[in-house]
Amino acid sequence: MKVSLFIWSSLIVGLVSGLLPVEYPQFKKFSNRTIIQNNNSPGRNQSASRFHKPSKLYGVALGGWLVLEPYITPSLFNDTVEETVDEYTLCYKLGKKKVTELLTNHWSTFITESDIVKIKNVGLNSVRIPIGYWAYDLLEDDPYIQGQDEFLAQCIHWCAKHGLSVWIDLHGAPNSQNGFDNSGRRGRAGWQDDQRYIDKTLDVLGTIAKRHGNKPNVIGIEILNEPFGPVLNIDKLKQFYVKGIEVIRNTGYSKDVVISDAFQGIFHWDNFLPSASNIILDRHHYEVFSDGQLRSSFEGHLRGIEAFGRAIAIEKPTVVVGEWSAAITDCAPWVNGAGRPSRYHGMVLEDGTIGNCSGATNIAQWAEKRRDELSKILQTSLKAYNAADGWFFWCWKTDSALEWDMEKLLEHGLFPLVGA
Repeated sequence: MKVSLFIWSSLIVGLVSGLLPVEYPQFKKFSNRTIIQNNNSPGRNQSASRFHKPSKLYGVALGGWLVLEPYITPSLFNDTVEETVDEYTLCYKLGKKKVTELLTNHWSTFITESDIVKIKNVGLNSVRIPIGYWAYDLLEDDPYIQGQDEFLAQCIHWCAKHGLSVWIDLHGAPNSQNGFDNSGRRGRAGWQDDQRYIDKTLDVLGTIAKRHGNKPNVIGIEILNEPFGPVLNIDKLKQFYVKGIEVIRNTGYSKDVVISDAFQGIFHWDNFLPSASNIILDRHHYEVFSDGQLRSSFEGHLRGIEAFGRAIAIEKPTVVVGEWSAAITDCAPWVNGAGRPSRYHGMVLEDGTIGNCSGATNIAQWAEKRRDELSKILQTSLKAYNAADGWFFWCWKTDSALEWDMEKLLEHGLFPLVGA
């Protein structure tokens, strides 16, 4: 999760905002709510050997599990927040013995088989699982611990057992591909500083493909999450994509390889590898990472979501919206990074009112209007993103960031997907 594509491409999207209406997915009324019918999704306990890729992906990301993000699980950072802002600094501060105890418990309890059953029961057919390079290989001075791949393998097995497809998402590269905490290390995007960082990333992709690519329900391997194109050498990134695809294919894996849009505008990727097969373009959309978005009216947020849907509908590549949320404020604690405040709180909004984050994490304090608006954001998003070949909500669960937490949104009757 991080910066919205619209920061860099809103003008381009505006040019196409009047084009190509999109339709709702097939909905079925259920107990005054709705459920997307996944007619091509495997049934529960279907044998993995008979697994078939869904015709459209309806999924959720297991963010904050095998790659930490402070706003998802601030409880892991609270005791050291003045010195820890990401997984790298947490591991460095606590040392291997303490952080091994902390993270092994987190990996064992944050996502369990019961979560996979819930995900299946609400009508979804896929999960996206972020993992960092450090799960497979370390730089000489890395403080990270390993062991994540064992939990990834277990989760893939659970997903196969319950009929869910899996995207494996390489979420963090050596020296950070974006400078965001979701890469493991907040600061600057130094991944292209040294060829050995790129080479190690390629080696890790080969390892992931060898270990998991032959599992029938693993239908996508994402080469790298959110490389920050505005500060990277795009030509060099594209060369890495080509090499990454080659490395993965050389393991015998022939299913989907996923490339990030790297925060490039609509149509940028239209002519990239036009003859390649089984390549997916991953686009992310959020409504909270620019000041303009935060000042926007509620109707402005809806228009932004709808325009994004119309734009991806006319791109040439196969597009999946790999991340999106229900948030229209940055009120979730630390969503801008550990120790960083909300910008929305105290901001002068488009209508002249002042933004207020009071009660943002306590739904009991929400007015009915706020609940209705959140539901409308979700409904509009589901309609807009049906223009793509699928979507993954970010993310399944958090400590307290309600607008980013599908599990809690479902529990409170706000997300228009429910289990039978």
